[in-house]
Amino acid sequence: AVTTSVPESTSVQTAGAIVASKNGTKYYLPTCSGAKRILDKNKVYFSSPEDARKAGLTPSSTCKGLK
Repeated sequence: AVTTSVPESTSVQTAGAIVASKNGTKYYLPTCSGAKRILDKNKVYFSSPEDARKAGLTPSSTCKGLK
C-alpha cells in the first residue's frame, strides 16, 4: 500500500470552498461543471472567492453563483 502524507500546513477545504486548477486562471464553485473537469491532482482550494482573487484568479463566467 502506498501512503501519502499531507503537511499540516495544507488545509483541504470541502463544502463551500472555491476550487481552481493550479494551471488555470479561473475559479469555480465545486458544483460547477468546470470544476468537475479539473483533475484531482491539479485542484487547488480556496476558502473564499476573495482568497482566489488575491491569488490572481478570476471567476468563471460559466459558473452560476460566482460574482
